Amino acid sequence: METEDRGYAKGMLVTLCAVLVSGFLVKTIASMLLGIVAETILMLIAIALSVLFFGTSGLRTIAVGYKGVPLLFGKRIQGIVYPEGIVWTWPKPIGDIIAVDTRDKTMDLPLTEVLTEDSVPVAITIALQIKVTDIFKYLDADKPEASLINSAESDIRSIALLFPASNIAQERQVISNALRTGVGGEATPLEGKLFQGLSDSKDLWGISVSQVRITHIRLPKELEDARTDIQVRESKQQAEIADAKAEMVEAEHIAKMLAVYKAAGLSPTEGMNMIQSERGKATRIILDGGADPLVKAGALAGGILPTGNSDGKNRRRRQ
Repeated sequence: METEDRGYAKGMLVTLCAVLVSGFLVKTIASMLLGIVAETILMLIAIALSVLFFGTSGLRTIAVGYKGVPLLFGKRIQGIVYPEGIVWTWPKPIGDIIAVDTRDKTMDLPLTEVLTEDSVPVAITIALQIKVTDIFKYLDADKPEASLINSAESDIRSIALLFPASNIAQERQVISNALRTGVGGEATPLEGKLFQGLSDSKDLWGISVSQVRITHIRLPKELEDARTDIQVRESKQQAEIADAKAEMVEAEHIAKMLAVYKAAGLSPTEGMNMIQSERGKATRIILDGGADPLVKAGALAGGILPTGNSDGKNRRRRQ
């Protein structure tokens, strides 16, 4: 059980005892050899040295994000942990402090080659979010970070055997989407299994794993090419579906316009010519009503409207 303590009470008590003892010894010895003035001066010097050595020299600073374990004659004082800030401990060479970084840190594991359930070789890179939460177990372990890395690599190899390559490829797509959108989302199944496998790291090495993230998955080239072809085909299919929907909307719009022109007394051919003219796909020419009947008939077939003039002149206007 760890107990945080700044050691101020102990430091004051030790300094006071040192002052009293040194003052008494100097006074006793000096009173037998020297006069009252010399005795007083020596006693004050002894008190000042005691305060400087046990009081001032015992003050230490623990950096922000760190915690300290006190040492007494080179041995750890079990159960006592110094928090960040100014603390007191026994001055050197009697005592010392071991400072341990207790901040949240990211540990990147190197690229690990694993085999999937269907014997497909896959390379995976993992990032762990870790923090030292049990300082004494952390100090008891030999190279705890290296032990954690070895355990994670062993876990990823054994866990990958539970997943087929297609599932791992899906997780790769989830990772790519997260990197593109900046939204991490929930842990993937593979990450969840890894997190469970590392849950005992605190009991073993005093390190707690708060998060496991797969940062990169490299599939075999053949599988990568196959998935790329599938994605291209899916993209083309989606584009064709979008085009079909747009054409359907356009057809419905034309049908509605054609119904309007039909209600106005135009034939389907005349209505279609008018629609094309309005949509910029044909040129409309308006003839006066006095045009030759043969010209009018040809004009109607081409989307030309006769006007109401009957002056016998064939006048054309472009719109």
